[in-house]
Amino acid sequence: MDEEKHRVVYDKECKKLKHLTKKGVESSKIEVVSISVRRLLSRINVSVTSIDAISKRIDKLRDENLLPQLNELIQGLIRMWTFMAECHKKQSQKIMEQNLMFKWQVVK
Repeated sequence: MDEEKHRVVYDKECKKLKHLTKKGVESSKIEVVSISVRRLLSRINVSVTSIDAISKRIDKLRDENLLPQLNELIQGLIRMWTFMAECHKKQSQKIMEQNLMFKWQVVK
C-alpha cells in the first residue's frame, strides 16, 4: 500500500477511534483500533522517510552527474555554432568575392 492510501485508511481509523471513544465502547475494542492507528502512522512515517531518501538520491544524481553532462553538452553546442557561424561568414565572403569578380568581368 502506498503512502496516500495509508493516509486515507489512517484518517478513517482515527475517525472510528474518536467515535468509539465518544460512545464509551469497551476498552478492548478501542485498543484494537488504537493499535491499528499506530501501525498505520508508523507505515506512513516509513513511507515518508523512504520518499525523502529517494528524493535526496535523485538530487545527488542530478547535481553530480547530470549537471556536468549538461554543461559539457552546452559548451559543445556553443563551440559547434561558433564554428558554423565562422564557416558561414567565410562562405559569404567567398560568394561576395566571386560576385565582385563576375561584375568586373562583365564590365570589361
